[in-house]
Amino acid sequence: MCNIKIFVTHIPNKEDEIINNSLMINVVAGAEYQTKPLSDSFIPDNTGDNISKKNKAYCELTTQYWAWKNIKADYYGFCHYRRFLSLTNKKYTSNDPSGRGQIYIKVLNDTTAHMYQLDNDRSMKAYIEKFDCILPCKQNLSTLPTPIGKQQNVYKHFEGHNRLFMNGEDLQILLDIISEKFPQYFSIANEFLNQSFFWGYNCFILKKEYFFELCDFEFSVLKELENRIDMSNYNQQMARMPGFMGEILSCIYFYKLIKEKPNLRLSEVQLLYFENTSKYTQINPIKTNNIPIVFNIDNIPPFLFLVTIKSLLSNIYKAEQYDIIILHWNISSNFIKLFDEQFYDYTNIRVSYINLCSIYDTLKERHLYPADSRILLPWILSEYNSVACFNWNILFNQNIKNLNTISLNDQLIIGCKDILMIGMANDVSDKYEKFLVDDLKIEDKNNLLDYRAFIMNLSQIRQTMQPLKMLNQLNNIGQNKKLSISEELNIIFQKKMFLECYELLYYYTEDINEIRVIKQAPLNLYNKYNANENKAFLISYNPSCLGSLNGSKINIAYWNIARTLDVYHLLLEHFSFVLCSSGIQPLKHRSLSNKARGCLRCIRDHGFLYTVKYGIKKIIALN
Repeated sequence: MCNIKIFVTHIPNKEDEIINNSLMINVVAGAEYQTKPLSDSFIPDNTGDNISKKNKAYCELTTQYWAWKNIKADYYGFCHYRRFLSLTNKKYTSNDPSGRGQIYIKVLNDTTAHMYQLDNDRSMKAYIEKFDCILPCKQNLSTLPTPIGKQQNVYKHFEGHNRLFMNGEDLQILLDIISEKFPQYFSIANEFLNQSFFWGYNCFILKKEYFFELCDFEFSVLKELENRIDMSNYNQQMARMPGFMGEILSCIYFYKLIKEKPNLRLSEVQLLYFENTSKYTQINPIKTNNIPIVFNIDNIPPFLFLVTIKSLLSNIYKAEQYDIIILHWNISSNFIKLFDEQFYDYTNIRVSYINLCSIYDTLKERHLYPADSRILLPWILSEYNSVACFNWNILFNQNIKNLNTISLNDQLIIGCKDILMIGMANDVSDKYEKFLVDDLKIEDKNNLLDYRAFIMNLSQIRQTMQPLKMLNQLNNIGQNKKLSISEELNIIFQKKMFLECYELLYYYTEDINEIRVIKQAPLNLYNKYNANENKAFLISYNPSCLGSLNGSKINIAYWNIARTLDVYHLLLEHFSFVLCSSGIQPLKHRSLSNKARGCLRCIRDHGFLYTVKYGIKKIIALN
């Protein structure tokens, strides 16, 4: 039986998904620069005979050198952590925005690896054994741009990247070395460089004899190239010149091999490119008497969430443990650090972060587009039994411990009714009611969940529902419609919710249209809503109301918290823009006396210079 090894190159200190395939060996290229502990799933390239220290110049070629010198196999293959050869007979339509013919896939995980048969080592092995040489499909470099426009051949294409990938004369030095050290390659090298096709990215599979022949040629030339070219003044990108030259040298070898061996068993296959390869880490619950809390901070400036964090921290017991999970979409590490700083003095709180991008990208590969990630929480948090789900625009009115008094029983969802959505369903115009009943198949227009805060019985949902079935249901109902978060939750969980927990949430708004709609709700619900204003566990606010100057209880509570934050200036700038764009009490509609009072208040709270700058910004915005 053939011994096939496919070496998958990984970057030091970067945690990426790996594919479960017995043929694949995950190697950290440049392991000399690895500072984090290396898991058993990876092999470093700095053992035995190696050039790991040269990784910053040689790139993935340090893996190739290590495999050549240290590993025995019948076939040697090479891929990257995000680029893989498609070793099947199936052909995919290229969607490569760069025009290089790759197959772009949003995310790498078990699902997408299986979709593209990358986890099928048996069929992969059978495919490889049919050939002596497997290469990615050729790229036509004459169709690809360079900084000086499209170029007609390989030589001109790389010359067109002068001072980006290499200096212009570096390529000629490469040819001089080939002429001197490997004259049998010289005419082939010139012929290859004067045509336009190229096998890129150092991804290939070769039988042992051809692989050793390639490495002897390639690394001998590169070693001499290092001796002849002074790279001390090259920038970070140009310092990778040996890696780029390695690509050219391997292509020269492939070109020679194909031309001189007409009976060579050759296959050119598509190259799969995965955009998001970050490893998803399963979160396990901690021991606590308090229900875990999940915040969703989707599509907002992250600094707005800091007020919610501060409000939360003022309503906990330091003697008890808390488990907090933050769902986000690629927020920067700087903001995560800023969030973590708020919890430094709270050793009783564990904060975890889940980036939803990889999860959603997987669903998009299957043409499933839920609006709300919380629908999938039972499976995202597969080790949890229940969680409290909150939007980002929440203020805490009571201690979190009071959440534990809410009994789940066998209900899938515990929450309160969405008075705004119910008001819309009972409006004079019955258009929205018809949409709910006829299009969304919602049977009770007066029993609609408020998505801003609710408790999910995750274990019960996992027992009674299937995620793909849920998503397909949404996909079928939502065809040609963009469903809201609230609509999706109510479609999936109708008849499986207990929505009489009025004390959980009060929704605060100053928007004239929303106030009018709320009054359209049934009177008994409207009365319960009003009675709940001062005793609700949570207050959810319409963010636009925080830019107004009416001195409401919510405004005062919000800004009292905001003043304690280092990002206070960002909050002021944000809500001054909201004020100007929303039409809520803009300055040009206020009386002179009101303007004066507002000015004096601003001077009192923020100082004279800040008030002048703020006033100038307001005038510019209004004009």
